[in-house]
Amino acid sequence: MDGARSAPRPTADDARRRVLVLARSLYREIRAQGFSDQEVIGLSSALLEFVRADIRPPRDN
Repeated sequence: MDGARSAPRPTADDARRRVLVLARSLYREIRAQGFSDQEVIGLSSALLEFVRADIRPPRDN
């Protein structure tokens, strides 16, 4: 071995913390850009739609 250590594996708490940091950062940025309450809700809905479409099982034809 060359003495190099691998990074510790992220935990579920680490993943949740990263998600919350990203969400807070995105929210602050869009508010700083002047997004209205309705636009923030619209963005949230669009993000959820992308996730739903991505995880939806393929249709059998």
